[in-house]
Amino acid sequence: MEQRCTFQQLKKLKMSEKLKITETPLRRYPKLSQNLGIKLWVKHDDEIQRACGGNKVRKLFKIFNDSLKFRYNAIVTTGGIYSNHIRSAAILAAEKGWKARIVIHDRKPSVPPANLKIAHLTGANISFCKKKNIKIEMRKAMSEMRLLKYNPLYIWGGGHSASGVEAFQDAVLEIKGQCKKKKIKPSYIIVASGTGSTQAGLIAGSSKLMPNTKIIGISVSHNKLKGVKHISKSLEMIEFDFKGKIEFYDDFLAGGYCKTNKAQKETIRVAASTEGLLLDPIYTGKAFHGLKCLVKSGKIKKGSDVIFWHTGSLINLISKKLNTY
Repeated sequence: MEQRCTFQQLKKLKMSEKLKITETPLRRYPKLSQNLGIKLWVKHDDEIQRACGGNKVRKLFKIFNDSLKFRYNAIVTTGGIYSNHIRSAAILAAEKGWKARIVIHDRKPSVPPANLKIAHLTGANISFCKKKNIKIEMRKAMSEMRLLKYNPLYIWGGGHSASGVEAFQDAVLEIKGQCKKKKIKPSYIIVASGTGSTQAGLIAGSSKLMPNTKIIGISVSHNKLKGVKHISKSLEMIEFDFKGKIEFYDDFLAGGYCKTNKAQKETIRVAASTEGLLLDPIYTGKAFHGLKCLVKSGKIKKGSDVIFWHTGSLINLISKKLNTY
């Protein structure tokens, strides 16, 4: 006789299900390679087929999986109005049947950007506060959720946690296998760096598995002193003692987070029109522009194999406030 699961049984199964990342593509871009004078490869985490893709999904999968034993049924997290993290966290929480409580450290916009709109569509409870009050508001949100009889998982902005760092430490094994298949020995991996946990994970993983590959972070929000401090603290989270120099550039901030300039817009346009490589003005556009400038200045050697780690965020490319093309 056929046995069928009840709705409650299916819900419990979904809540306890482990999330799995499918290997993301590593592609060569010959035309852009010729333009830049390097052998350009792009690691496409923007093509992760869950929660709109991007590096935040890779982190969140690890965070959710590591938390299964605690039987959480809700999340409390934070981010800005353009945050890819809050979008992906809200979607994954909804998939699992968890309640999402999101604290945005910004003013409430008159027209919500796409990521915020998606988070709202998932049924997430969203509030706004000043950035300086974020820790207080996060604690309040945790208390509120517990009063409502939820068991909430606290996730700091950007998935900044030991699990988030380990997600990209593990990702190095994936990229190493792809490089072996394609017979390439990358001299550099370039990545957009914000909270620092993605870059920290790549540093930790490459130190063991790809010691001849330099990890370069292009800042999207912090000055060099603060950025390097964030990366160092991220490495401390996983008790990784890194003896080398942290490569982090704040030369391409264009005025700060969520800001851009004509040169970066042109880089985004050229990448798209030359070979269909889509970048956004907040994260990947800055990082790719930084790559281009580092090649031009000689800090990245001409003719070398370079991997650009595409961290996603293409939804921000069509946000009205940022769409200046």
